[in-house]
Amino acid sequence: MIHAILPVGLLQCNCSIFGDEQTHTAIVVDPGDNIPDILAGRISCAR
Repeated sequence: MIHAILPVGLLQCNCSIFGDEQTHTAIVVDPGDNIPDILAGRISCAR
């Protein structure tokens, strides 16, 4: 399992991404208004 935490939005609140390494599927929890940037990989994450 992959768990990445991204600081997003004006207040830099945490967004979590949970992914499966075998199926390459994931869910994004609380993306704020940064959905396009998260999907494009333009926001760096702390693992």
